[in-house]
Amino acid sequence: MSIGVETNRPVSRWLVVAVLVAGSAMAVQIGAAAPASAGQVGDAGRFDTWTGYDIGRFPVSVVAGNFTGDGAADVAWARHDFFNNTISVQRNLGDGTMSSVTTYPASPSSTDLAAGDVNGDGNPDLVAVSEGVTLNNTTIDLYLGSSTGTFTRTAVVGGYAPQRVVLADLDADTDLDITTSNGWGATFASVLLNSGNGTFAAELQIPVGAGQLGISANDLDGDSRADVAVARYDSATNDPEIVILGAGAGGAFAVKTRLLPPAPDGEQRGNP
Repeated sequence: MSIGVETNRPVSRWLVVAVLVAGSAMAVQIGAAAPASAGQVGDAGRFDTWTGYDIGRFPVSVVAGNFTGDGAADVAWARHDFFNNTISVQRNLGDGTMSSVTTYPASPSSTDLAAGDVNGDGNPDLVAVSEGVTLNNTTIDLYLGSSTGTFTRTAVVGGYAPQRVVLADLDADTDLDITTSNGWGATFASVLLNSGNGTFAAELQIPVGAGQLGISANDLDGDSRADVAVARYDSATNDPEIVILGAGAGGAFAVKTRLLPPAPDGEQRGNP
């Protein structure tokens, strides 16, 4: 793995930070003001130096947050590595370089990671989802953060081989709830409502269909309540679909609508 800290970028006067994930390489690149130098076409954004850090194999998701409360962005990684079931956390040392990796146990074959304060103590927490070695995992890992940037692992039951996770206030009570898109034949998306202290009510399973991929949450219809959008592929029709979920009458979470994205020019939706 490698995190690159790079300087001497031509053209720009601004400090630029980018995080790159490729295979098992991780690079944090920093460019500072430098005199323009002779080069070839296409290399105006080149970085000339870098420093690498080992974060472990098969990173699939990265989040940034001020885990230590010092104002600098730290990073955490989820890894799809069933031989080494951990997430990785690195502290920012304040100068753009990163600390050595601290690992925490995780369910096998992690697929996504989210950061947010789920227990209301003012410290960022982490939520990791994993599909499991046998592709039927139903454990969601919670890592409750401290003011020093360390985490305590706990877990809740939810999802089915979840593919993606989002933290959002889904029931308008100001705390962060969990929602996941699920994989490997699961026909429901999952919603876990926060009790306000980082514990969660029993999972709500919302029927959306199989083939789930991405998930996102935002107020899509202007009612001041967060909606959830689940992207899925319908193998019966060969069509992509976006399923919109939201709180309906009495607060019950359900499907609000289903959207079929426009077909590319010259193509038709559905099986031929």
